[in-house]
Amino acid sequence: MSVVAAQAGHTVTQALGVFLIAWLVVTLIFTVVSLGTNLVTVTAFVLLDITIVSLLVAYLGASAAGAPQSAALHIAGYAEIILAGVAFYIVLAELANETMGRALFPLFPLTRSVPADVT
Repeated sequence: MSVVAAQAGHTVTQALGVFLIAWLVVTLIFTVVSLGTNLVTVTAFVLLDITIVSLLVAYLGASAAGAPQSAALHIAGYAEIILAGVAFYIVLAELANETMGRALFPLFPLTRSVPADVT
């Protein structure tokens, strides 16, 4: 690999890391806002934050040739697999609970219900 090609690969990898910083800001905002929903949704956003931070470490810590850090990529991959399972559970719970009219799959609400007559 030529020096020019290696530098180009490193530049692209660094640019991807900078791009992920913007997404980390967005997902951190979503994580804070999700604290008013339920534990499963908060877990999903925390896993997404872990994934993005791991990707940031992988890409911003890339080698001079542009190769991302493989350990950080593996952590991001495992976090994403767990996130996919949590996301599937959220969809299952929302659909089943709404269809059946009762909580078959708990989402563990983080807010207390306020009685209708108390305002």
